[in-house]
Amino acid sequence: MCRLIDLTGQRFGRYIVLERNGVGANGMAAWLCKCDCGTEKTVVGNNLRQGKIVSCGCYQREIATRNGLATKKHGEAKTRTYKTWIGIKSRCHNPSDRAYDQYGGRGISVCERWLNSYELFTKDMGKRPHGMSIERIDVNGNYEPNNCIWATCQQQARNKRCTIKVIYEGKEMPLIQAAEQSGIPYRVLLERKQRLRWSSDRLFAPYTGRKRSTANAL
Repeated sequence: MCRLIDLTGQRFGRYIVLERNGVGANGMAAWLCKCDCGTEKTVVGNNLRQGKIVSCGCYQREIATRNGLATKKHGEAKTRTYKTWIGIKSRCHNPSDRAYDQYGGRGISVCERWLNSYELFTKDMGKRPHGMSIERIDVNGNYEPNNCIWATCQQQARNKRCTIKVIYEGKEMPLIQAAEQSGIPYRVLLERKQRLRWSSDRLFAPYTGRKRSTANAL
């Protein structure tokens, strides 16, 4: 069992850690912090140590004001891109959001650069293409420039935490992708892996197309 590192009194950006404040939904230690502006907020310790959160948001607001972005009218409140920006902030930082447990509750956050600047978000991501939505490359990572892309629904489905992954021709990939590349029907591979529990070296054995061929091969 890993020993808890006491962060009390340490400074991370504009935050000073006041005390331990329970754990997040992902089981990671959370800490009550006080920002230089006076705002107090509970933050997951891992986000502090990795520099993913450095203030309550006041730092980014100051940067936005200095760049003339805070008062700039973008006129895009009804666009898909703007709604995406609002959505990722809500599910990561609003405990009342119905998806919070799967995002903010697991310690996932929106990076400081994007949190208070729609303009910087669109500068990094561009406008949301038709038929696509925002996707995190690392499903356990944060919403930040090096971890986000615009992706189709099919691409996102392959990157969910619950996606079944297998090794095919030396590469890890979703089972559905392996089915496409091997030519073996997805339902057959699923049966072999989950019901019949075939080992990896047998999983992609040639499929004859005969009924219950997988069962007969046991």
